[in-house]
Amino acid sequence: MSLPQMIESCKHESRPDCNSIECCRLTGDGRSAVAVVALRDRLQSSDNVHRLIAACFQSASATPMKADQIRYGVWTGPPEQHKEQHSEATHSAATKPGGSVTHGESVVVLPLDRGRMEIHCHGGQAAVGRILDDLAALGCQIVSSIEVLADEFATDGDSSETGRLVREALEVLIRCPTQRTAAIALDQVRGGMTRWAIDSRTRLRSDRDAWGEVSEQAVAILRHANVGLHLVSPFDVVLAGPPNVGKSSLLNAVIGYDRAITMDQPGTTRDVLSCETVIDGWPIRFRDTAGLHEGGESIEREGMRRAQSAIAEADLVVAVRQAQDGSPPPTSDSLAWLESSTVAALRPLPILHVLNKVDLLAGSPDLRKQTDVLYTVATTAVGIPELMAKIIARLVPQPPSTGEPVPLNRRQRDCLETIARAKNSTESGFAEVDTALTRLLGLDEPV
Repeated sequence: MSLPQMIESCKHESRPDCNSIECCRLTGDGRSAVAVVALRDRLQSSDNVHRLIAACFQSASATPMKADQIRYGVWTGPPEQHKEQHSEATHSAATKPGGSVTHGESVVVLPLDRGRMEIHCHGGQAAVGRILDDLAALGCQIVSSIEVLADEFATDGDSSETGRLVREALEVLIRCPTQRTAAIALDQVRGGMTRWAIDSRTRLRSDRDAWGEVSEQAVAILRHANVGLHLVSPFDVVLAGPPNVGKSSLLNAVIGYDRAITMDQPGTTRDVLSCETVIDGWPIRFRDTAGLHEGGESIEREGMRRAQSAIAEADLVVAVRQAQDGSPPPTSDSLAWLESSTVAALRPLPILHVLNKVDLLAGSPDLRKQTDVLYTVATTAVGIPELMAKIIARLVPQPPSTGEPVPLNRRQRDCLETIARAKNSTESGFAEVDTALTRLLGLDEPV
């Protein structure tokens, strides 16, 4: 049936039969430029889906829609809304095949095979919500995007053993903010962790003494646990130091715009200021804190308390000092203002030492001899590329290889930690490892 024929048919059948059609937002929630709404007919009937789209979508072209050929046009909503929309001015319009104009939201439609179709629209919640509401009003069932994606990635060789890990990977994949983090999640969707868990469990049940080697492999996989937990949630990097050493200027230089107010006056930053960016494909949240020092008024003391709280939660602390002639470069020994703070007792602090404003020094520092300190001039971007590279090297010292298993959530990490601890068992760790692998796969407890 051609598109004009479908439109004519919809005049006589205002509500197409959508009982077998499911829809969902395929892309993650957020403020992205483009969102994708997916439709699929459980009966794999392309005619049903095309009839539905014809009731809500006005193509700018009169040529019939074919699989894998995009169509630009306007989303007008269900037939009963058409008359209403013609009487109201909207922001977008498209030309009908007959030459007249209809109003609505500009979208791109992509027909696929086997009764599937995608609608590409503005990424805001309002635009996506309207399309889903219109489809639901016509009888479509709104389903989870994970359910749709899991079916798309399933193959004839899949079994129930692949279910939970793949679904958890899909949940992460649709929320990844960068191509680099999405690639790691996609590796798990394609079976990175699943293959290892199934192969290890199968091997263990044919050779009960293999639990020691499986345990050692779990130790290696856990090296990437921190990366897996930050594919969606950004790494937390806190800039800390005394007042007026240039922490806010460093923040502005790294992120590329003036996020923080800077003044040649101590105490300008009174609270913790946060902003998010991406460095080398890794999502980072920077937090600029109030200067740490003795005394101060009540507002300053509250700012320092919040700074210490931020430090306690950080994945990395960038400890900033100001360069001065005659003073030694910062080291873990000379940073008593940080090491002696209330957070020091909670855990070892991951610290990256920075000496800012090195342009104030009479002579240039010998960077080759001070490899444990980064020298910067925030106002002229001296040392900023090196600082960014060093931050990533500390957060992700060894990125996972393509296809390598990576734990993506705390449940997976906990199962792997149980397997890893078994290597220290004085007795056979078979039962412990076998149970943890079973739980990792999301299967019933072994009998």
